[in-house]
This record gives sequence, structure tokens and C-alpha cells, in this order.
Amino acid sequence: EETTVNVESNSKPEKLVNPYPQVFSGPNAYQLFEKLHDTYKTTKTPLADYSFIYRKMYEEGYILESFRPQMFINWISKVPYERNDLDKIKTIGNCSTDGKIQTYNMIKKSL
Repeated sequence: EETTVNVESNSKPEKLVNPYPQVFSGPNAYQLFEKLHDTYKTTKTPLADYSFIYRKMYEEGYILESFRPQMFINWISKVPYERNDLDKIKTIGNCSTDGKIQTYNMIKKSL
């Protein structure tokens, strides 16, 4: 009986939250960012990777139109992300690779 209860509680979709409504268009957008952040947080090319995350999510409406590149740089430098290695955001053409696009689309599909 206990097992049944656990299975039931695990199968309920968890309530998604968007702790940064000033950044993301909704809970799914925040979840997408979190997964991308987990994927790229230890790379050797953070400027290109986080530029890509910003540009791609912005382009697709996951990051709000009012949330400009400099605001993203300031936001991501604070807790919990503490990325202090971004001094600018590259254009999409300068940070986009086939591999990143594939990874992005794969993560997006998985959500």
C-alpha cells in the first residue's frame, strides 16, 4: 500500500514555478534555462555558450523582450549562478554551432 502511495505521488506532475518572472516568459522557459545551464556551466567557452543560451531563448520568446543582454549579464553574475566571466553577449551568428542547436532542441523536446 505504501508503494502505491509513493507511485501516485511521483506520477503527479510537479508544479512548475518561475522564480524569475522578470527574465523568463514562464515556468517552462525557466526550466529550459536550468537544463541548459546544467549542460554548459562547466564548459571552457562560457561566453559563447551563455551568449547562445540568451540569444536562442530570447529569439524564441523564452526570455522576455524587455530583458536586454546587459541585464542578463548582471543577473547571471549573481546567486545562484555567479557567472562572472561574461562581459558581453555575442550575436547569435558568433556563438551558434550545430552541436549547440541540437543540444538546445533536444533539451527543449525533453521538457
